[in-house]
Formats: sequence, structure tokens, C-alpha cells
Amino acid sequence: MRLGTSVVVLPYHHPIALAKALATVDVLSNGRLLLGVAGGWLREEFELLGVPFAERGARTDEYLALIKRLWTDERVSFRGRFFSLDEAACFPKPVQRPHPPVWIGGSSAAALRRVARAGDGWMAVPTDLDHLAAGIETIRRGAAAAGRDPAAIGVASSGGARSMDDLLASLPRLEQLGVTIVTFPALFWARSVPEAIELMERFAERVGTTDSLDAETGSQRR
Repeated sequence: MRLGTSVVVLPYHHPIALAKALATVDVLSNGRLLLGVAGGWLREEFELLGVPFAERGARTDEYLALIKRLWTDERVSFRGRFFSLDEAACFPKPVQRPHPPVWIGGSSAAALRRVARAGDGWMAVPTDLDHLAAGIETIRRGAAAAGRDPAAIGVASSGGARSMDDLLASLPRLEQLGVTIVTFPALFWARSVPEAIELMERFAERVGTTDSLDAETGSQRR
């Protein structure tokens, strides 16, 4: 079972402090961290935090590059637009090597390019299956152009499902499109936390039944 974020808005955080905190989570969880990140979209939040909204893309790219260096290098020398380091050390190092998987969220053209260039996976925003398919294809083309294996990039999505039954019905199509993690937005569908927990329990029961049926036909769903 993974311990993940969906998603950390990178420009809101100090990348050195964040790298250390996330590495600590990976150590304490024995290598189960999955980091979801994004560049953000709500201008008012950037203004409240004193971060220039127009710099969100540049900061996201630089912070992500710096965090990966802090996770992997014993001593880090780094020259960026926002941060510069000379022979810096950052410990503990994550358990996972070379580093915890980094999944990138968003649906803009810039976000999809970032996934293709630097992401281990795509945290797709809720959208219909046609737009999901188009986003996956864009990422795969970009990954191939960058010399990366498109098949190695995961996809997390609910396919824009509006209910549990809707999500269950769309599972074969999501698998066909290349979705590797099916997200279950219980808190968006429920009116309270207890109702969301009940919904998750019902979903687990239904999926368990589906797995048993699939085993008889030889098919597999994750």
C-alpha cells in the first residue's frame, strides 16, 4: 500500500525543507511514498503566500529538479533562478532508489509536457474519457520525443465518474486507455467523512466480488 499526496502544489513550499520532510516520510514508511505534485492554478492562494503567480511553472520545474538532486546526491551544487547551493547535504535520503516516484498533476499543455519530460506518472484531473485519452496520447508522444519509454509512465484517474457504479462500469475502458491507478474520489461523492468511509467499504466489497468473477474468466483488473 502506497502513502501518497494528490497533490502538493510545489510553488507554495520551500523545496529544501519539503525534500527533507518527504524523505523522512519515505524512511518512516519503509519506502512507500508516492509524491504527487502540481504547479497550482488559484491566483488568490499565490497572492496570500507572496509567490508570483506568473512564476508558478518555472518554480515547479526548478523545485522538482532540486528536490530530486537533494534526494539522490551526497553533496549538491545547484544553480537555479530561485535557489543556489554549494556542496549542500540533505539527509535522510529516501529508501526508494533513485527516489520516490513523482506523479505530476494538471491538464494544461505545460503540465502534460512536464509529465512527459519528468514524471513517473500523471495525476489526471477529473475529466471525461475522451479528454483523458487525448491527454494520455499527448504524454506518450512527448515522452517518446524526450527519449523516454511512454509505457513506463503511469496514469491515475477516475475517468470523470460521478458515482461508484459509474466508476465500476468504466473500469474496462480505463484499463484499455492505460490507466494504472484508478482513483476513488469518495470525499467528492459523499456529504460527510463517515459517508465517504462507508462508500469506500462498499467499493472494496464490490471490487472483491469483481476480482473473483474475473479470476474465473482469466482476466485481471488492478
